[in-house]
Amino acid sequence: MKLSLIAILILVCSVVFPQDNIRSKLEKTLSFRGLSEKDITIPITSDKDKSPTNQSKLLLPKVKELMDSPLKSFEFMEEMKKLGKDDINLHMSELLQLLSYNSQPFDSDIFSTLRSTDRTIKLFVDMIKTSKKNDKLFLSQNFTNEELSFLKKNLFSIIEDTEGDGSDNNTDIFKFNASRDSSWKISKRTLDLLSKIQIEERNASSVGVLYHFIGLYHHFENRLSEIKKLNKEHISNQFVQGDFYYYLDDGDVRIAIGAEGKNIYNGHFDLIIDIGGDDVYNMSNEILTGNNFQCIMDFAGNDFYNTYDDFGLAGAVFSTSMIFDKEGNDVYKSKNGSLGAAIGGIGLLYDEAGDDIYEGDAFSQGAGCFGIGLLYD
Repeated sequence: MKLSLIAILILVCSVVFPQDNIRSKLEKTLSFRGLSEKDITIPITSDKDKSPTNQSKLLLPKVKELMDSPLKSFEFMEEMKKLGKDDINLHMSELLQLLSYNSQPFDSDIFSTLRSTDRTIKLFVDMIKTSKKNDKLFLSQNFTNEELSFLKKNLFSIIEDTEGDGSDNNTDIFKFNASRDSSWKISKRTLDLLSKIQIEERNASSVGVLYHFIGLYHHFENRLSEIKKLNKEHISNQFVQGDFYYYLDDGDVRIAIGAEGKNIYNGHFDLIIDIGGDDVYNMSNEILTGNNFQCIMDFAGNDFYNTYDDFGLAGAVFSTSMIFDKEGNDVYKSKNGSLGAAIGGIGLLYDEAGDDIYEGDAFSQGAGCFGIGLLYD
């Protein structure tokens, strides 16, 4: 009833009143029914007491604030609209502040002394190797091999219903109860494993990595004309097809810088920088192995991004996974935990322009649990 009333009021007031005056009109309209803003808070539980027993520990502060005071959503929308006037550095800084991360924008001028593309790439090869080494160290210090195997299998138990896969469970009360109890135990153990780690410290590390690659994005964005003068080579193997300015696959790190034409990328890449063309990305990814880091930067073209793996596109588990797409009408097709999703760490999809299509399954398109998931279009 309350939610229906809110929807009706918002619809009526949006049509009749200007946006900047809508809150005062809503408050006046509510008063006609003898109501105030406190009467339309959204209960977090079904209990009569609107304060949840878990003290809202799993809710973002901003989400809890908007549930307690729905009328503040108009102010929040105005804040979001202002973000479009700034650059990606300030976007990320302000969005992370909303998530209680008081981070500072990265100084992208740090790369101004790197006059050659080769020196820049070498710097980031070293940075990627360090990041992957830290990911592996983090996993080994916090989980046993048995725990990692358990998490790989049951990671989504804290998000989705996992009450068994037998179709006859609902007709046999004993089987149903056994399946339900097993599901609860799996979910509890998964939560216990995730809860024992220092999430804030891990996410802060991922924020640092994110800002360094935002700096790299700016660096290449400002040097596109110089890069296009470099020699390019046609390469065709199981991982890439097309013309490339740079390609590295040393068994530990795989990096490609694609030229202006159509390029095809297959498998797992640590870093892709593509200058233009209608490109095809068939991405794969591995989680909880120390090989989940991924960054794609595409500066032009109508691109097709595809994956058959969970967390395969801009999806992270205790790591950092990013896609920056500057322009073009792009299509993103993914599975679970993608398109700006993370369980620990950061998953970011940043698309600056174009008429885009996003397709994902569960826990996708701006989803975070113990981590930060952002989809910015």
